[in-house]
Amino acid sequence: MRRRIARRLCEAISPEVWVVDDVSFPKCGPASVGVARQYCGALAKRASCQVAVSVHAAPDTASCPLEWELFLPQEWADDDRRRQRAGMPEEVGHVSKTHLALGLLDRLAGQRLAVPVIVADAGYGRSVSFRLALEERGWSYVMAVDPKEVARPGPPTLPRYREVARHLTALVDSGTRFEPVTWRQGSKGTTTSRFAGLEVRTSGKEATRTAQEAAGGRSRWKGGAAAADFAGRAAH
Repeated sequence: MRRRIARRLCEAISPEVWVVDDVSFPKCGPASVGVARQYCGALAKRASCQVAVSVHAAPDTASCPLEWELFLPQEWADDDRRRQRAGMPEEVGHVSKTHLALGLLDRLAGQRLAVPVIVADAGYGRSVSFRLALEERGWSYVMAVDPKEVARPGPPTLPRYREVARHLTALVDSGTRFEPVTWRQGSKGTTTSRFAGLEVRTSGKEATRTAQEAAGGRSRWKGGAAAADFAGRAAH
């Protein structure tokens, strides 16, 4: 049923992007599966709620859900008493939101749906491993990232980097050229902002760890051009 609905919806609205995001459900009591005090988008603050990871299809004028899955916080997954009262199977445990999102995307792609550009906020974009997983699957994406993410200037294929790693905001200087772009008509007028394109190689701890894992472990990782390319392709 979900496959048929997803296929019909994509045919009806011809989505330009798939949006990966959280969907929250405010709750008063502690018994609902996965309920915890966490950020609740419906209330725009931290509150008691359930959170589901979702993939929505969207053009400029519409949005519809294709897939979603309930997020189980670690504190809930480790509470045997609540799990038993809720009748949760033993194999169901805590899975990070980025892994849930990747599973949803793989499921949709397995239904032979055309995967458009994937977009997400910094909650997902800050994960280097998530961005690289999308890249490995050959999917295009646009992700917000944390401005404090550490990177080095230049293409990710350089054999070495002589400049020290800096926060992304520090890589933007007075010589950076910004171009104004208007992309659609919003409810309050045209949606416009300024953009600049920079080539960088991500250099934080997660980028290094992900490159090491891709090379088969710390002992096999040489830190050369290949690892630099793997660690930085998604940061363009």
